[in-house]
Amino acid sequence: MKVLALDIETYSPVDITKCGVYKYTEEDFEILLIAYAYNDEEVKIIDLKRGEKIPPQLEKDIFDESVIKTAFNANFERICLSKHFNRYLSPKMFRCTQVHALYLGLPHGLDKVAKSLNLKEQKLEEGKSLIRFFMKKENLDLLSAKDESKEKLEAIKKYESFKNYCKNDVVVERSIRKVLDKVKFPESEQKLYELDQEINDRGVLIDTNLLEKAIILDKAYKEMVEAGVPKEDARYSAVE
Repeated sequence: MKVLALDIETYSPVDITKCGVYKYTEEDFEILLIAYAYNDEEVKIIDLKRGEKIPPQLEKDIFDESVIKTAFNANFERICLSKHFNRYLSPKMFRCTQVHALYLGLPHGLDKVAKSLNLKEQKLEEGKSLIRFFMKKENLDLLSAKDESKEKLEAIKKYESFKNYCKNDVVVERSIRKVLDKVKFPESEQKLYELDQEINDRGVLIDTNLLEKAIILDKAYKEMVEAGVPKEDARYSAVE
């Protein structure tokens, strides 16, 4: 079976830690880098930010149900790639190494799992600082600035390190997966993972009109109570 390991680096003005990946990909989102490797082959990287294109075969394999895609926290790669291609990627095509690790009682993060398994391959420590740097639009814009400057040269240097960091994450994820595969992830758990992903993808239907009216009523009620109106009277007055 062909296995395609993936890791991506992205930009969005939205803070993903506060809103999650779905909101993160809605506004001014872009994929900067895609690192990938088939089976045990060499890890390659595509620099979308600087004009490189996704090879046709890779794009085909991303959507090929017979090709298993793997990533650590595969939900992120799957949703981001779905947004990039404007085409839905089913969770059935993905295997999440993070979920497998958690199933076996291992830590949550890629770096912590690699350390706990005492792997030769470890996550690069400078990754967090590079992500923080390229989360800022002004730093990303330096890469394509027309005028040469010290700031641009520094940004380009950091971007090369960013690319190495992205590639290394694929190496680490693949090494973790090889160890974890000694204890197979049950098919029943994979089905539950897929169901969980599909529920999240679908979301929950909300009566926005009702929600907006409830917010208005709540505000009116609070203002009357703060003004000294008895709570029972305020409740009926807010509805009126």
